[in-house]
Amino acid sequence: MNIISKATLTLSLFCFLSFNILNAQCSDYISLNSQADVDDFAANYPDCISQGWVTGLYINGSDIVDLSGLSGITEVKDQFGIQNTSLTDLSTLTTINKVHYINIGNNPLLT
Repeated sequence: MNIISKATLTLSLFCFLSFNILNAQCSDYISLNSQADVDDFAANYPDCISQGWVTGLYINGSDIVDLSGLSGITEVKDQFGIQNTSLTDLSTLTTINKVHYINIGNNPLLT
């Protein structure tokens, strides 16, 4: 193999692995179990914010009152659950325009 072929192969492999590593975090099912988890979402999952999607998202925590930390998400490719929170409305989720399946339950303050 000549030097150009090795360089091309190395660059191709690097691009492939980088793409898969960046998408891997968004391909997981992400659980946010506190208001701090929601607030830190952009910092903890920056690639999901830049791509605008996650595979699955579960929000479950009685101290969760605000979902504005998720404002960069436009799509949940599979399941989206909101359970056992203290949310009063879902107005901060207006950026999400596509969800495969949603389950909202046991949110007594939600109107």
